[in-house]
Amino acid sequence: MFNRQAIFDKVAKHLLKTRAKAKSADGSCAYRGVDGAMCAIGCLIPDSTYDPAIEGLSPHSAWEYNNRRDLEPMPKHRMLARILSDETGAEEETDFAFLNELQCVHDISEVENWALDLAAFAANHGLDTPTELKNAMDLPGV
Repeated sequence: MFNRQAIFDKVAKHLLKTRAKAKSADGSCAYRGVDGAMCAIGCLIPDSTYDPAIEGLSPHSAWEYNNRRDLEPMPKHRMLARILSDETGAEEETDFAFLNELQCVHDISEVENWALDLAAFAANHGLDTPTELKNAMDLPGV
C-alpha cells in the first residue's frame, strides 16, 4: 500500500540529515551518487534492489512507459517501475507523480531551501510535517 506520509517522512528525514545532493560523475542528479549519497527517491531503494541502469529515469517516466499504449515499454523503465512498486507500494499514476514531485525537491531546489520546500510539499499534499523538518526550519541559515 502506498503510504504518502511514511514516504514523505523518510525522504524528508534523509534529505535533512544528508544536506547534500547525490550526483553522478558528470554532475547530474542520481539515485546513487559517486560518493554513495542517495537522492530523495534513492533513499527508498535498498542497495539489494538498486541497479545503475535506472539512473537518468524519473519515477513518472517509469509509469508512463509501462502504462501508456502509445509508448513502447522499455526494460529500464519497467525495472524502475517494479523497484518503486515493490519498495513503496506505488501502483497508480498519481503515486508515481507524487514520487516524481518529491524527487524534484532534491533535483531542482537548492539544499539550503530544502526545509522550506519540503514544508510546502507537505502542505500541498495534506501531509503532517515531521519534527525534524519543523526543527530544521527554525535553524539559522535554513
